[in-house]
Amino acid sequence: MANPNPKIENLKPNKPLGEKALSRKSIGVKLEPEYYEMYMKLPAKTRGSFVRKILQEAIREEIKKQSV
Repeated sequence: MANPNPKIENLKPNKPLGEKALSRKSIGVKLEPEYYEMYMKLPAKTRGSFVRKILQEAIREEIKKQSV
């Protein structure tokens, strides 16, 4: 059951990680074990931005292919 009287004084709004705000919804991707192990060896602070960058580039390329 949710707390009917939550304390919100100490809550701070999330700041975007980069130049633009991020989507409110997230996606999950499963990797083959060998790639997962390599991914986990990346520094924890850069993992999210790394995957975000790779996905954005791949999506842009796919959209270009489909529009030609």
